[in-house]
Amino acid sequence: MIPTIQQKIRKNNGGRLKFISLFIVYCATGISFLYFFPVDPFLQPFLKAMAAIVGKSLEIFGFPVVILAQKIRFPGTFGVEITLECSAIPHLIVLLSAILAFPTSKSSRLIGILSAIIGIYLTNIFRIFMLFLTGVYAREYFNFAHVYVWGIISISFILLLWLLWLRLSALPQQKPIYGRMTGKV
Repeated sequence: MIPTIQQKIRKNNGGRLKFISLFIVYCATGISFLYFFPVDPFLQPFLKAMAAIVGKSLEIFGFPVVILAQKIRFPGTFGVEITLECSAIPHLIVLLSAILAFPTSKSSRLIGILSAIIGIYLTNIFRIFMLFLTGVYAREYFNFAHVYVWGIISISFILLLWLLWLRLSALPQQKPIYGRMTGKV
């Protein structure tokens, strides 16, 4: 029998409480580290790389943008600056906290961590790309799209990634059974 996600969480009596406690501790630690320690020197290359990728993507689609560090400008009309809050790192901390708090194997956690980093990074690049286009073509909707539309999409995507990872991590690592016949159809 394949264990369900609920069975894995209820493995022991304190499973849920342990998961929730670890999740809160990991989130608080990650967010505290992010906001109370000087992480900007380490994040600047990450933010500049994100701006460069979005800027080059916009250039591929024919937008003559100017990229300065973590700023992207459409000459004479609109620009964005990728800050810590726009980097999706706080979102990543929440997802990684959920992955690390869940009781599963180390290999499953590693796959979840790598998938989360890649998935959130690519989604955030797409988000910034789309927000830039919103700012260029419909500036009056930029703040609404930035705060509400992409806020909801980001949270939904984090939840979707976590649920997908939960589903995949709940599958047991089974060895193939060859030559075992039961005679039942």
